[in-house]
Amino acid sequence: IAEADDDCDPKFLSRVMEAILSADDVVIGFSDSQMIDGAGNLIAPHYQSHYREAGAFKLGNSGIWTAAAFARQCLSVQNLIYNVSAVVWRRDALLAALRRCGESLRDWKVAGDWRLYLELLTHEKGRVAYVAEALNRHRRHGGSATQSADVKRHVDEIRKMHEISAEKCHLDAAGRANQQNYLRDVQNLLSVSKTENTSSPRQSRGAKPVVARKPKV
Repeated sequence: IAEADDDCDPKFLSRVMEAILSADDVVIGFSDSQMIDGAGNLIAPHYQSHYREAGAFKLGNSGIWTAAAFARQCLSVQNLIYNVSAVVWRRDALLAALRRCGESLRDWKVAGDWRLYLELLTHEKGRVAYVAEALNRHRRHGGSATQSADVKRHVDEIRKMHEISAEKCHLDAAGRANQQNYLRDVQNLLSVSKTENTSSPRQSRGAKPVVARKPKV
């Protein structure tokens, strides 16, 4: 909770635990997050516009999903759990996922949290609990792992995650096409951001996560 230099609302844990305990076999619970900059100033009050842009309209409201359905809808193309410090895990499920990933998890510099979510949710037959209140505060600044990673590494890790999720989520041709669309969007945005940051480093402050276009169905 509130790992690194993130922060959370005092009600974060009680609200997320309430959601977790409202259903059987919940293995992960998480809340929406605010975005703040390095000084703690508010950038955005929630991630709802990002969820909508990604076509994840169900994240507009609190709810419970099966692990498999959530993995397919929210993790197969991109990682829609934007901040790991907004997550409460079931301990035994987390430890089992860590064992299955093994030492290879250390090799991930950008998408390690995404890899772990997917490993857990495509192996367990439990549920995911989501609280639509922005009870976590996600600090975004130029020193974060995602923003400091080079473009090639960032894109390579997403491509690798797409290969893993396509297999684990049994994606069809349309799902794989959505992955390709997202990867192209990421490449274009990161290339532009790198050029802008080279000419004006201050523009990296408060950068937002890359969001895919709405999936084709």
